[in-house]
Amino acid sequence: YYVELGSRVEGDFDVDADSSSTFSQALSVGRYALLVQVVDSNEYDGRYKLDAKFLGGCSPQLVEPSAIEQAQASRRLQTAGVFDPAEDNIYIAVSSWISNRAAAEASYGHISTWNTSGITSMQTLFQRERSFNDNISAWDTSSVTDMNYMFYDAEAFNQDISGWDTGSVVSMTQMFRGARAFNQDLSGWDTSS
Repeated sequence: YYVELGSRVEGDFDVDADSSSTFSQALSVGRYALLVQVVDSNEYDGRYKLDAKFLGGCSPQLVEPSAIEQAQASRRLQTAGVFDPAEDNIYIAVSSWISNRAAAEASYGHISTWNTSGITSMQTLFQRERSFNDNISAWDTSSVTDMNYMFYDAEAFNQDISGWDTGSVVSMTQMFRGARAFNQDLSGWDTSS
């Protein structure tokens, strides 16, 4: 289950509106924990109350059914074709890929096929993902402006990303620091921005 900031919901919450008024799901990713509760799922009210407790704080949100329908439509598109991540959920997808590749591939497709053309920040995307070494050479990075710490301590990464369009990137601070295996020729990258 995925819950994004800004009251957008992604994933399939199996809540029977006729017989259930409460749904709880605890999530944990690394050092972050999130408790998600859907309460008062009432078809007549037309709203869901989402109560998310994150790192000890509580942030109740009202989620309109249109947001849920949009998320479900997005998921259907992802299943049918190439995963087209929004800016805020590429991090969720990468984390999922690292932690359970088979499940992530079932949800998003292979990481090499993701459509990243709309992503503007890849800051810390693979930071400290020490075993990551998948082929992402076909990623469209033409809109990316921030690659700070992208492969920081990604010790195993050594893929040919020389074809990436880096013309829009304004910052690559410590992008490959600690990426011990990386030994690719990036002399063709446009770093003029």
